[in-house]
Amino acid sequence: MAKYKFDVHYKGTALEDNSIPVKDLAPSLLSLSEAFQTIQKINNPSEAPLSLNITATKKGSFLVELLLVNGKDLLKQAMDFLNSGPSTAVINLATYVGIFVNVVNYITKIADKKIKDKKEENGKVTITLDDDSSITMSADEFKVYKNTRGAS
Repeated sequence: MAKYKFDVHYKGTALEDNSIPVKDLAPSLLSLSEAFQTIQKINNPSEAPLSLNITATKKGSFLVELLLVNGKDLLKQAMDFLNSGPSTAVINLATYVGIFVNVVNYITKIADKKIKDKKEENGKVTITLDDDSSITMSADEFKVYKNTRGAS
């Protein structure tokens, strides 16, 4: 089973007492899990489904350590290990995290602007926005952005 561990830190004035209501945290974690599943479906639809798991909370702070998990079958794990499957799976998981972070950054930069033009070349997509600024991203990142935002 491939694993890629990363942390999500929540901060801000709402956390002055080192706590957050579960009803506020749960939707953000569910959305994060759905985002990774969407990225995987777009990039590797035949791969075993991802699961985003919480591994621990550290005392005295609000730190949630997340574990992105791929696959469960022990026999398949053994066969994949012999065929370098786990290495590929870990690389895929790291790639999904990279795509997620980049797409969040693109969404932030694009905000309420409209895409005026789109050019695809050599696995890259360059979009020109209605303010004449442009952003270049990988074709995979654009697929995820398009899926997330309904962009054309």
